[in-house]
Amino acid sequence: NIIPKKRCIVVGGGYIGLECSSIIADKGLDVTIIISGDILVPSIFTKELSNLFEEQMKIKGIKIIKNRRCSFILHKLGTVVGVQLDHSADQVHADLVLVGIGSIPNTKLFSNQLVLQINTSEPGIWVDGSLQTSIQGVYAIGDVASPPFFMFGKAQLEHYNHARNSAKHAVNAIMGDTSVYQFHPFIFCTAFGVVWKFWGDSTASHNFIFGDLNLTSRLIALWTWEGKVLGVLMTKSTSEESQMIEKITKEQIMIDLKAIKVAKTVEDVFVVLSNGLNKFKLQQEQQQQ
Repeated sequence: NIIPKKRCIVVGGGYIGLECSSIIADKGLDVTIIISGDILVPSIFTKELSNLFEEQMKIKGIKIIKNRRCSFILHKLGTVVGVQLDHSADQVHADLVLVGIGSIPNTKLFSNQLVLQINTSEPGIWVDGSLQTSIQGVYAIGDVASPPFFMFGKAQLEHYNHARNSAKHAVNAIMGDTSVYQFHPFIFCTAFGVVWKFWGDSTASHNFIFGDLNLTSRLIALWTWEGKVLGVLMTKSTSEESQMIEKITKEQIMIDLKAIKVAKTVEDVFVVLSNGLNKFKLQQEQQQQ
């Protein structure tokens, strides 16, 4: 159905919009991507990472419209003809519109009927480690729930594994299980011939990027807080490297920040990460003795 089309608008610059714009441009369509902010994948990317993919978009001929919102999808006799921006007279014309803007849970129903504690910094419903809300006996799961995952507070997650696992955990909690719900975020995306993967939490304020700032070579980015590795993004990772990163971000391993600050290459970074992981394993063994 895409092939007969000539012009496509992708609304949203998250990893879905990034991936789809790449695929559709490869089909030969004239692609315009509209984002509400000024960087791509804002939940993860820094400005530097966004710039790398913006350069690839320019090479592919993809146009980027920043800091604008799509207010209406325009149509004529049931056929899409474009979008209207910001409730203004500005229009972008196309014969195909793809919307990938994520979702915001509708919590108004619950706030009107029940005295639930709605998290003010994230759109989800506040829950504790058992996924129980502030009202005893009432549980929230999936996208609407805001569990205490991260060091920087609760976060709402859109992930199919989270939906499945939180449902299972809530049932077990109702049946008497007292364990704390844990979920380790993982995202992967293929765009412009590059596979990038992200593990963990990107809300930490300290970010380091290593490797050549281009998408033709390997690159790794770390998000840390007080020496703990909370999140990692990497391109072209091996299976062994991926397993190590998953372990490090899940356990929030402490690393030598002085060594990280002088690291030059991806290989240097993995030496530091490996040292931190080995130290963590040694501490675990000592605690078990």
